[in-house]
Amino acid sequence: MKIVLWLCFATPLAAQRIADYELARSQVETVRALPKTPFDSSSVRRKTYWLEGGIVGGVITGALGLMLSGLCEGDSSSCPGKARSFLIGAVPGFTIGAFVGDGIKKESDDEEEP
Repeated sequence: MKIVLWLCFATPLAAQRIADYELARSQVETVRALPKTPFDSSSVRRKTYWLEGGIVGGVITGALGLMLSGLCEGDSSSCPGKARSFLIGAVPGFTIGAFVGDGIKKESDDEEEP
């Protein structure tokens, strides 16, 4: 019974694979035929304070995590160490600071008016 079902559906499946192959090949040829444009994106040339914002945010929230780690010195088995507490605070602080700093554009020497 399984062999009969397989023979009935083998041909349509093979034809479908050939059609998919032809579609994929035609799309590749279409992409190759497109005119090449120079890579021009304003985000590549845009200068922002993302790194400075990330560093400031990481240091501030890392210091906060370090201070909060001192609150649970009584039961040291459930509290992270000082370095881990700093990192627990610094990672989200760096991320948030980088997002905030990315929204602030740096002044360029080329754009200054005399």
